[in-house]
Amino acid sequence: MARNTTRARRGAATLSMAGALLCASVAQAAPTLDGVVALPGAPFDGIAISPDGARLYVSLVASKNPDPPVNTIAVVDVVGDALDTVIDLGDQGANNSSPRQLYLSPDGALLLHSTYANDLLIIDTETDTVVETLAGLGHGAMAVWAPDSSEFWVRDPISETVNRVDAQSLTVTDSFDVPTPGSGTMPLVRTPDGARVYAVTSNNGGLGFNEPVAIHGFDADAITALGAYGVGTGSQGIAVTSAWVAPDGAYLYGSASVATSVSKVDLADDSVAGNLPVPLYGEGTDLSPDGALLYAYTNGYNAGQTIVFDAETLDQLAVIDTTGQVSRFLTTSHQSAFAPSGCVVILPAALQNKIFAIDPATHEIIDSYDTPGETAYVVEFDPSSARAYVTSRAAGGQVSGTLRILALDPECVQAVGGTPCAGDDECASELCVDGVCCDAPCGGGDPDDCQACSEAAGASQDGVCELIAGSVCRPGDPDSCDAEEVCDGQAPECPPDEAVPDDTPCPDGLCQGGVCTPDDATTSGGETSGGVATSGETTGGETSAGPGETTGTTGAAGSDSGTGGSTSSASGSSTGGDATAGPGDSDGDSDSTSGTDSDSAGAAEDGCGCRGGDAPGPAPLALTLAALALARRRRRAPRA
Repeated sequence: MARNTTRARRGAATLSMAGALLCASVAQAAPTLDGVVALPGAPFDGIAISPDGARLYVSLVASKNPDPPVNTIAVVDVVGDALDTVIDLGDQGANNSSPRQLYLSPDGALLLHSTYANDLLIIDTETDTVVETLAGLGHGAMAVWAPDSSEFWVRDPISETVNRVDAQSLTVTDSFDVPTPGSGTMPLVRTPDGARVYAVTSNNGGLGFNEPVAIHGFDADAITALGAYGVGTGSQGIAVTSAWVAPDGAYLYGSASVATSVSKVDLADDSVAGNLPVPLYGEGTDLSPDGALLYAYTNGYNAGQTIVFDAETLDQLAVIDTTGQVSRFLTTSHQSAFAPSGCVVILPAALQNKIFAIDPATHEIIDSYDTPGETAYVVEFDPSSARAYVTSRAAGGQVSGTLRILALDPECVQAVGGTPCAGDDECASELCVDGVCCDAPCGGGDPDDCQACSEAAGASQDGVCELIAGSVCRPGDPDSCDAEEVCDGQAPECPPDEAVPDDTPCPDGLCQGGVCTPDDATTSGGETSGGVATSGETTGGETSAGPGETTGTTGAAGSDSGTGGSTSSASGSSTGGDATAGPGDSDGDSDSTSGTDSDSAGAAEDGCGCRGGDAPGPAPLALTLAALALARRRRRAPRA
């Protein structure tokens, strides 16, 4: 929710990365097969899991005959490891491959489903029904949600557009032309703070540059296009592209299967920060959750290798033999093979009918799992990294498949949203804010901002970052005329620092322009007002008195005049900061004066040090405040 700059986010992300790498440095135990669920249809590359990890959605071809085919979404209760329900979609144009990708909103309320019929279906997950169909936006579409689930952006290769859709009205509010070749699946990615959206496509040669990968940027706040530029080396053409944004939002890594390099793009100034070589017709890339490791998958039909790079330096670290792995399905669905905690990689090996488990700390295959007679394509993880879910499709054109559930090493498990935490490394999101695992950076838990991620900090629920209203974000200081600031519920930052209104009472008088100022209206010429006749002058705050008089800075009257803290004298003048007294007088700096018996006769002090009882009526408030101000000034003034 907070709009931090790209540069500013890097420092905080480095700490998070350090914690994740420390976790990854511990060798992981191999996952174990924890369950098998038969699917009522043939899966392909559509898979998504609810934020609480309770429900898994898998897109299927349920029937090829009778014609037209029937496409569905299987909803699996992964708590009980059983099929819960099936959402019937009718004919969505797929009788071989499944109806394509699934994109679940961060709050889990809406599920997007792209189809071969070129429709984008929007499904209410509470009722498991299609609530809207956006025609012409769904063929191989890629979508990204706003962090707060308020809107999503979807790219359609047929119409060659990128569209912004409001999640409340379910209508397209903005549309941008994005020329791309053919109808291949091209990714949309979004920076973690939601501020920018990028469409990464193959270059069709008509954009004014020759690089094989085209990057189109959009400002998601201003809803404007930022322009396009090319990256990479290799040939232009119709090809699948791959793109990932670093968790701190600083870099984008992009490539295409016609490219011979992966480009690292600095998003602060849209410039290439480096390139690393990969074989032509690479199948795609993958980025670890902490942004430390970059995987490049080579062509699975030939070598089938996974090349590991240091994402910061682009140095090659290892080559893993994953022959038979075809990662284009991970790429087209934008699914990562990394568990959210980064502790293990689960990589489907389609051509070997296997699933590989890789330790990212040692870059070694620690186990493999057979999928006899079936081809495994994609993987999804429980948000806590407790389990991995891999779908596989029956060979020979059969309309069936299997969901395999792998239990990961308990050391992999991290707390999910809303769970209490003491540090980022305890959270699947790697964001521990206000004492709970949060779904967004949320200001980093700054107590002086207007964001909260826990009920204790002012949010309506634990784990969801919210703007808060009515809470004091900057305390005031009445003694210095500083007003307190209160969150307005509209901005993530605390309102600007302000002073209290002029004429607000303060210890030394009244506030004027944010400064506590004595009330000069209480003195005039040589007289002290208040209904008591005086002789002498008041010219600077020093009071002198004749014999038998009481002078000083007391709150109780020092003479029979009963002027409530003002000083009355038979004669004398004030010329400095000290009170001077004649013989038998009280020192002018005393906080309590007694004077002579006649001075105090008939005067009684109440609980606040004011005259009461038989004393004459109180002086006006302004006179009292003025005397108080003069008294405080005397206490601060140096002696002559």
